[in-house]
Amino acid sequence: MLQLDSNCSELVESGSGSVVLDENLNALHVSGVGLPLIVKDLGSAEVTGTGNTVVWEGGTAVIDNSGTGNTLLPAN
Repeated sequence: MLQLDSNCSELVESGSGSVVLDENLNALHVSGVGLPLIVKDLGSAEVTGTGNTVVWEGGTAVIDNSGTGNTLLPAN
């Protein structure tokens, strides 16, 4: 598990099966497989991988999902 507790301008995740928790993230790029990513404030996400889950609580969250079987949604 990777947990980031500060502002991060960009995160590129291309692994498989790891868990990522982040506070404030301007740009997220996911090309991995089966990754759960939880972000408090998300600016944008580009997801090209397969079977990933991206959940965010707030932020502008501009999403580009050209991958397959990904779940991208705001937290309730």
